[in-house]
Formats: sequence, C-alpha cells, structure tokens
Amino acid sequence: MSDQPTDPYDGLSERERYRAGICEYCCEKADDLEFVSNGIDLGRQVLCGKCRRGAGLELVEPLVTLPSGSTRSADVPPDAAYDLIPHGPLLRLARRYGQGAAVHGDRNWEMGQPLRVVVAHMVSHLFRWLGGDRTDDHLAAVAWGCFALMFFEDELPECLAPVDQFSPEKVCE
Repeated sequence: MSDQPTDPYDGLSERERYRAGICEYCCEKADDLEFVSNGIDLGRQVLCGKCRRGAGLELVEPLVTLPSGSTRSADVPPDAAYDLIPHGPLLRLARRYGQGAAVHGDRNWEMGQPLRVVVAHMVSHLFRWLGGDRTDDHLAAVAWGCFALMFFEDELPECLAPVDQFSPEKVCE
C-alpha cells in the first residue's frame, strides 16, 4: 500500500489544483505551490515546497505573483523587454527568414556560414538600400545577417573566426 494520502481532490486538473492551492502529494492546501518535474517522464506536478524538497524534485518553472494576484512563470529575464520590439520590423525579418527557407530550405543557414560571406551580403544590401533601391527589403536582409551573426556567436563561434583576405584558409565552410 502506498504511503501517499488519499486524494480528496482526485480528478482536478493541474491548473485547478494550483488555483485551489492543493498539493498533489500531501493533498493539503499550501501557499508555496510550485510546478515541478518528476524527472522520469518529464511530467509536471503541483507540489508544496515541503513535498518538493522531500522528493528531491526540480522546479519546472519558478512563478512570480503579479499585483492582481495572478501568477506567471518567471522565465523571462527582467531586462528583456519583448514588448518594446516593434511588430512591423519583426514581421519583415520573419518574412526574410521565410524567403530564405523557400530558396535554401528551413534552417539551412544554421549549418554555418563564414563571417566574410555573411558580412559581404549585409554590406551589399546596406549599400543597395543607401543607393535608393527598394526592389528588395534590404534592411530586413541586413537584420537577418545580424541575427545570423548573433546565432553564430552563441552556437557556432568558429564561423566568426577572422579570415585574412589573402589567406586561402576556409572557415566554417
């Protein structure tokens, strides 16, 4: 027989348990409920702090309580202001990704591209835009290049190795 208490709240969803303040393990009301991972099948449970610590389970997402009393996950860095990113330019960038995917395939660029190739395309698009060419969304192409370089900086730093213009050495090719 299990040492887990009989659950008088059996049948409540995870969200309903959380709203009711009921721990899934001890079946008691608690003010310190947390979503946790059981570590086995990556399922989530709503446990009070005492039961979570006793079971050695990891938090899935820490929660913050907003002034209204509602809670949200605290996974957004406090200095990340997604709400300040303008929609129009972001849509133009997304369209640029879509155009590239139609020609080169989804995520082709994530295999890596040499720094000199990415920068050459960025500069070419910038000069065309500066020259008045509006036949292509050149600024979205420049932004795409910046995003690619930031991705390479984090995921494929070998793509950013400087290449001497007189050297036949190939980087990230």
